Amino acid sequence: MKIDAVETYLLDVPAVASPFAWRDGLPGSEPAHTAGVLRIRTDEGIDGIAYTRRGAILEDLVNRRLRAELLGADPLAREFLWHRLWELDRVEEFPLYTFGLVDEALWDIAGKAAGLPLHQLLGSFRSAIPAYRAPRRSAPSRSTSTSPTSVSSSAIPP
Repeated sequence: MKIDAVETYLLDVPAVASPFAWRDGLPGSEPAHTAGVLRIRTDEGIDGIAYTRRGAILEDLVNRRLRAELLGADPLAREFLWHRLWELDRVEEFPLYTFGLVDEALWDIAGKAAGLPLHQLLGSFRSAIPAYRAPRRSAPSRSTSTSPTSVSSSAIPP
């Protein structure tokens, strides 16, 4: 199996309808922005995808460096490709999340090639996991909301 295409798709993402704040001094919801999807496709028709909120940066990196490096490579050689990106980083100084995007897309391919959900490929054994919600330390200002309108406040424990 070989990588035969490395593509990006840009997505216009509107601002969150009900903005939120994490805590005083730390911004919460992001304004409208251009997100991006990285799609790595193989000659066997398997594709892996990864999403980023920084679409224009991703598109530039794919066009200038990543596509040429990944085309023709074995998508299951994730560690080798990670080290190749690490070497290219000496010249390019990739944003740190670039490594994660490529890795995520390659793991997506590995899971699809194995016919397994990724959590099983990695060796999971649970059928459910506990959830956690951090409490807010101070009351929100009148201009912010701490939960999406689509979620009932009764569904979120205090």
